[in-house]
Amino acid sequence: MKLEHLQRDILIVKRGGKCEMCPSRRNLVADHCFKRTIRQLFFERANLTVLCNDQCHFKKSKRIEAMDIRVYEHVQRREGDAKWHEMKEIAERHRPFPEWSRRSWLEEQEKLLMRELLDLGQVEAKA
Repeated sequence: MKLEHLQRDILIVKRGGKCEMCPSRRNLVADHCFKRTIRQLFFERANLTVLCNDQCHFKKSKRIEAMDIRVYEHVQRREGDAKWHEMKEIAERHRPFPEWSRRSWLEEQEKLLMRELLDLGQVEAKA
């Protein structure tokens, strides 16, 4: 399973199993507030929002700008000004993130995510 799918599954459970912008529980995605190409923020849960991928919240590439602003405002309210500005600063600097290309770092991220899914009761332990 891809790391981003593990992250999405955990986030959906932790955020109540529904879209954060409407009551929909169908077709949920974990959407990055700041671009997913900013590797320092890729696994940062504060940068992720659970959205339904239906008509009202489809992917940013297809959304109108007003929705992006609503998501930014939602993340800022949810995480607080200090955290939001910290992420914004990281996004504006957008420096290389060498850990991303280290296999051992990615494997460690996968272990942490799998352990969290196990703790949430979303996967069964291997015998």
